Amino acid sequence: MPQLLRLGLWFSATVTLSRVGATPSCGIKEGRCSAAAAAGEHLLLQLERGGHLSNGPAVTDDANSCNGMPDIKRKCSSNSCKVLAENMKHFSCSEFCHRSGRRCIRAWEEVSDDCEVRETLSCDQTYGDTSDLLCECSPEVVGVFESAAAGGAHSMSTSSGCKKSCTDMPDVEQKCSPSGCKVLVTNMKDSSCSSYCARTGRACVAAFEEVDETCGVKEVRICDQTYDDTSDLICECAPSEADPAQVGGSSTSASTPSWELVWSDEFDGHQVDRSKWHLEHAGGGFGNEERQFYRERNAHVGLGSLHITAKCEHYDNHGFTSAKLMTKDKSQWGPGHKIEVRAKLPKGKGTWPAIWMLPAQNAYGRWPASGEIDIMEAVGCSADQAHGTVHTGSYNHMTNTQVYSILATPVSQWHTYTLDWTKLGMQWYVDDQLYGAFAPSEHDSGKWPFDQEFYLILNLAVGGSWGGSCLKDGTPSCSSSNEFGNDQVMEVDYARVYRQA
Repeated sequence: MPQLLRLGLWFSATVTLSRVGATPSCGIKEGRCSAAAAAGEHLLLQLERGGHLSNGPAVTDDANSCNGMPDIKRKCSSNSCKVLAENMKHFSCSEFCHRSGRRCIRAWEEVSDDCEVRETLSCDQTYGDTSDLLCECSPEVVGVFESAAAGGAHSMSTSSGCKKSCTDMPDVEQKCSPSGCKVLVTNMKDSSCSSYCARTGRACVAAFEEVDETCGVKEVRICDQTYDDTSDLICECAPSEADPAQVGGSSTSASTPSWELVWSDEFDGHQVDRSKWHLEHAGGGFGNEERQFYRERNAHVGLGSLHITAKCEHYDNHGFTSAKLMTKDKSQWGPGHKIEVRAKLPKGKGTWPAIWMLPAQNAYGRWPASGEIDIMEAVGCSADQAHGTVHTGSYNHMTNTQVYSILATPVSQWHTYTLDWTKLGMQWYVDDQLYGAFAPSEHDSGKWPFDQEFYLILNLAVGGSWGGSCLKDGTPSCSSSNEFGNDQVMEVDYARVYRQA
């Protein structure tokens, strides 16, 4: 759970797109198509949305030139690599350069639709409601794009001719390209196109809002973001499948034959194992206006499981007590691991049980810059929902950009909650059912601080900004039977950590 005030704002997304063109072809490398094919299809889409190419080939053979980039209002350098780009609302210079297979070098806000710089931006940044940006792209390209005769189709070609399709994409309402890699996707509430593509081991190339549930494009969106105004999106995924081990395991199951158990607590004894867990002794709200004070006595082991009990009890100026266990300073893990916890959760309003992780070292700065991984959160105010979330400098609840997934499930029953964490992405499972994925388009520390080691946390919070969002003043009643009239217990059968062999 976040260490600062969680607003609990959730997003959904809608998108669709249209174009006519050839199935992408690309060079073969280790049996897979190059990502240049995806960049090519993205460029074609922009052409159909009103973009244009300069005379001659879309990409020149001159290694120092950027001729042929779409949506250019004005050239701002002799080699055409620095341009005033139009149609940039909700769009970054990184995404603009990527459309022609290039990388962004620098970005600026312009002055009065000319090449004068008003403000320096980061390549990944969008700027308010502006529709124009100054973008400088690298002259190097991923592949070579060719323009057919006027009125004809466009295609992208490279040194070889393999063709890849995306025939296994789930939840497809309508295919929007011959390859099946651009699709109108249903059930996208609380999900992003990056997460959608990651479900089949692919990377997201582009995301769009659709027109009236068709493949017509209304607006360019962002791969990594969810939106609150739609349940459909047009998602464009890379035609070549990435190694599932890089994105986060199988698309259908959390189990693979190549995991080695490296740490576990089966809770078979008669007390908490202090060699594995640190028990918190603290209160104060934890940045979320939580009402509990954590005490060691609220955690006990018996009958083969851990019991964390939250109850109405006055202690140190707090009205509730509970428990919080952490492996901090004892054990921590990074990419290439799978964390698995079998638990049964309380349902009372005001409860906020969580299985989550924080960085062992704040390598990139204070929260949220160094990251947070929520393997499972549930709140009694939203019955029978399991939430899986990441918080980073770029994606967090303070800016309404947190990346999360929700699964409807009876949390008061036993379930196994699993995080599959690799060097490029994460996937969330409940009882081996995949319900969420996070695989950002770029892996800078703002989007992906998860190249570091994190420690595991088990706790049961009370009330506060999210846990008590349905209650008066965020505090549960100690007399109501559906709140804290009875003690609330989070029970854990085991916690296990596996390393990929």
